[in-house]
Formats: sequence, C-alpha cells, structure tokens
Amino acid sequence: MPVTRHPLLATKHGASSIAVDSEAITRLEASLSVLRTRGERIADRFYQRLFATAPAMRQAFPADIAAQHRKFIDMLVAVVQLLRKPEEASQLLRETGSSHHKYGARPEHYALVGQLLLEAMALEFGDAWSEQLAQEWSQAIELVSSAMIEAGSAVHSAD
Repeated sequence: MPVTRHPLLATKHGASSIAVDSEAITRLEASLSVLRTRGERIADRFYQRLFATAPAMRQAFPADIAAQHRKFIDMLVAVVQLLRKPEEASQLLRETGSSHHKYGARPEHYALVGQLLLEAMALEFGDAWSEQLAQEWSQAIELVSSAMIEAGSAVHSAD
C-alpha cells in the first residue's frame, strides 16, 4: 500500500488538511533499526554506484568519503524521526537543500540519488525489504527530494 498521506506535505502550499499516514510512518520508523545496523554498508554501496554511474559527481565530495557515509545515514534517520514533526522536518530539509545547492546539487541529480539509495537499501535490508516498504521509502525520498529541490531553487533565485 503506497503512502497516500504524509506529514511533509502539510507544510506545502495549502496542504495542511492532509492527514499524517501514521501506519506508514510506523513502518518507516521500524525500518530504522536495519538502517542503523547496516547503514555503513548501505552508504558504501550507494556512493560506489553513484560515482560509477555519475563520475562527475565525485568532485563534489571530499577525498575521504567515510565521514560523508555517516552524515548520509544520519540524515535519513533524522528525517524519519521527524516525520511526526513536519515543521521540524521541513526546516531541516530547507537547510539541507540550500546547502546541497551550494555544493552543486541540481534538481536532475535527485532522481538518480533516490534510485541508487533504494537499490542499496533493498540489497542490504534483505528479507526485511518488502514491496510496501520500498514504496513507502520511495515516496518519502521523493518528498524529501522535492523539499530540497524547492529550497535549492530558492537559493538559486536569490543568487
């Protein structure tokens, strides 16, 4: 069952009447234990595939990528932990989207990042990965990407 309601939407353009899909959030929260346990491997798979698929993106990252692995997983955990606090989630995503824009992230990068993240998660989650969880993570990643792209666009407009 796909996520049909999401708290991140409540902060966008008149969508405040959209209810929180508590069941989906509960499933995403439950998946955090796997994300925390296998986070380093997920991040490693993700960045290896990202740099193999889009080598030009490598220059946007430090030579030693280990600290970035932790930041990446910490951000995913934080977003899920804030799903029940949409204003805080929205603020975090605005800040992150703005900083990523300054580092060179462009709207066209987000789809690839989302796809590669889902692939890495599916491989590392193993039996804990289901079609339903894949759909919910996919929609959450799309919502996160949209919020970050919007923040990056605002920075670009101000430049």
